[in-house]
Amino acid sequence: MRKHSPSLILVLEDAHLRAILAERFEREGWSTVQAEDAEDGERRALKARPDIFFIEIHKDAPSIAKLLKRWKALPTLMKAKIVLYFAKAERGHLNEALEAGASQVILSGTLPPKDIVKSLTRLLSEKKNV
Repeated sequence: MRKHSPSLILVLEDAHLRAILAERFEREGWSTVQAEDAEDGERRALKARPDIFFIEIHKDAPSIAKLLKRWKALPTLMKAKIVLYFAKAERGHLNEALEAGASQVILSGTLPPKDIVKSLTRLLSEKKNV
């Protein structure tokens, strides 16, 4: 029997970073779909049904809790882990994201791409062991 390859949707405005991350994940056997904004990511989730929805959040974004609630209510993202990537954030944003149910929060510049792949691989294995 063939093992399911993990999948994710990468929603990042920076096309260069998005391509680097997609290449890293694909090298590790992941199936990736790239999107440049939340609307595009949500639309692509209709077909992809990802294991992880990795999305960039801007510090001037509306309520993070409302965004998470909306994404978790989408039938195609209900089972997905939602990982928020902040280019810039204040401590309050990070706390709000975790309290609202983000599976993980990553702050830009804190992890190189190879460590983001490792971190999300671990996150996904936690999901399967629950």
